Amino acid sequence: MLATKPITTLIESVSYEAKGRCFEISLDNGSKLLVPVDLLVMELWEDGQLKAVPRPTDAQLSTVQVWSGGRSIDIDCIKQNFGLEQLLRAVAS
Repeated sequence: MLATKPITTLIESVSYEAKGRCFEISLDNGSKLLVPVDLLVMELWEDGQLKAVPRPTDAQLSTVQVWSGGRSIDIDCIKQNFGLEQLLRAVAS
């Protein structure tokens, strides 16, 4: 098994680009990351089980903000939070 180092890079800013339906994320190391929203698994825990979240609107996605000191992004109105590792995995898949 390969040893992995923890991610120490932080998210500095995030915005939603409706035209490409993606999050544009700026990292503290100067990198930018484009994450297509439709690559992210959006689920909620409800009635004792995971349920898919209905496809979010552009207005909902535009409320995205940096969360947890730069370790994740949060879309509060649809109760979704994605850590940097999740975002990196989504674009790598």
